[in-house]
Amino acid sequence: MNYRLLCQASLGFFLLVSFALRPPGPGPWPKGLKVKPDASVDRAAFEKHYQADKVLWDKAFEFLNRKDLATLPPGKYPIEREDVFATITEKPSKEFSVSEWESHRKYLDIHYVITGRQKLGIATLGQLTVREAYDEKRDVIFYNDTGKGKYYIAGPSAFFICYPENPHRPDIKVPGYDTVKKLVIKIRTK
Repeated sequence: MNYRLLCQASLGFFLLVSFALRPPGPGPWPKGLKVKPDASVDRAAFEKHYQADKVLWDKAFEFLNRKDLATLPPGKYPIEREDVFATITEKPSKEFSVSEWESHRKYLDIHYVITGRQKLGIATLGQLTVREAYDEKRDVIFYNDTGKGKYYIAGPSAFFICYPENPHRPDIKVPGYDTVKKLVIKIRTK
């Protein structure tokens, strides 16, 4: 084998291995986010929703980036009419036994725990059975607990996104964290 061909093959192999072993890139997330998405957030779904209405997402992320979240009082904060709004709560979390699986059709949710810790369950539509049909006025469907879905600990280090195809079980108590301050941003889906 000729030396030049061997060098080219070696370089090609090196690049292939380097690419395969590199850590995941920043993904489609907008630059400048102070709080990063949890590793569980579906990046492909985000990209689809983000491209459908980048302007609304950018306004939501601008609110998420606010430096004063910890000092904002509980309440509803309009961001872009009824297309994007935020709700801040500061209250005790729910016991697991009274928490419920839910999903929405008109809005998707960004969940961010500002202070404290909560458990958040996330599933897919096929994992659960409907317990209470869609209520258009409240934009909610409730599901039976089938024991499926994954649970995550939400805290100030990352946010979660629950798409319409992701029933979620929010606000579950984590021992040692009685009162939790939380931000939920709702973005109208297309």
